[in-house]
Amino acid sequence: MLTIPEEFLLLTIKDEDGGFVDIPREAVSAGFIGAAIMELALQNRIDSDLERIWIVDKKP
Repeated sequence: MLTIPEEFLLLTIKDEDGGFVDIPREAVSAGFIGAAIMELALQNRIDSDLERIWIVDKKP
């Protein structure tokens, strides 16, 4: 099973030639950050409220 960041990476690759899609680098960076945060939340490693995020489980 793929992680959310891995799935996001696959979405950035063109089927035709294996190159990356033409979107701004900042958008890709923001997408990867969001995917990583989502993955950590699904693993119950972090928690959040409307104003902050905190670590719940510090395991590597």
